[in-house]
Amino acid sequence: QIIESWTAARQLFTGLEESALATVIHASLGERAFGTSPGSGSVSATIRAETDELIEAVEARLRRIGRRTAEVWELTATLSQHEVFPATVNDHEVVDAVGSAARALGLATREPAGAFSWSEDFGHFGSLAPSALVGLGAGTAQPALHHPTYDFPDALIPTGVELLEAV
Repeated sequence: QIIESWTAARQLFTGLEESALATVIHASLGERAFGTSPGSGSVSATIRAETDELIEAVEARLRRIGRRTAEVWELTATLSQHEVFPATVNDHEVVDAVGSAARALGLATREPAGAFSWSEDFGHFGSLAPSALVGLGAGTAQPALHHPTYDFPDALIPTGVELLEAV
């Protein structure tokens, strides 16, 4: 019930214009002891959103769901946070500087219409200095970033270095 509720929470409790995501990334239940009821379990989720306020709102909703589900079944729930990342908010001046540098180098650019759905610790940089999260496209033939067969294409390194130097 918690897994289903957490997965649906974003759809039910955020506005259509808001970019937020709650993804169940791990769950475990009991141990391999046939004929018994599980004595414990855990569910972990990643929360992603375009602002810290929205992250906090989604987290509060997930905590409420977790506590209430435990109460219904007369269970004890312990809720905790791990690897908390602030929202990554690009600075407009830095985005413009990156775009200008990329165009000067003859690189094709594409700015997404909405927020990236990546879970990133890059937001920590933005809390210290104006910044922008930039992705170097590896092409559509490359496996997705966290796919088990992903292998960073080293040919992108000179392009990334050139872009950073130009910025």
